[in-house]
Amino acid sequence: MKVSRSPQLTQGHGAVPFRMCWAALWMVVDVRKARADRFLDSVDVSVSGTFRSLASMILGDGALSAREKALIALACSVAVRCEDCTRRHMEQARALGATREEMLEAAAIASLIRMGSGLNTAAVILEELDDSAAR
Repeated sequence: MKVSRSPQLTQGHGAVPFRMCWAALWMVVDVRKARADRFLDSVDVSVSGTFRSLASMILGDGALSAREKALIALACSVAVRCEDCTRRHMEQARALGATREEMLEAAAIASLIRMGSGLNTAAVILEELDDSAAR
């Protein structure tokens, strides 16, 4: 996977507004089309355009920087175990300046949250066993 590092895709160069840059980055991150993109390309253009526009608005600079949001998106992708999403968000985070260490730390946090949710789910077994023993 290659990411274009064109100046137009970098905040601060002023060639293109950053929200538009995020939309452009979304499309150039992965040379091979992700399954989600193949699906979006097969539905009505207004549906795919709306999804991409929403993603661009949410993931662009706001109270959190686009870089911080890319790291959050990467962590979420790890937590939900979506490999295509993880690859895409890793490349987006990298293109926005995230370091290897930052990406690995975000993934470690996601793994911890995933493990915690597993422990909470496993606790159901304990609760059911305790309830059965109490009857």
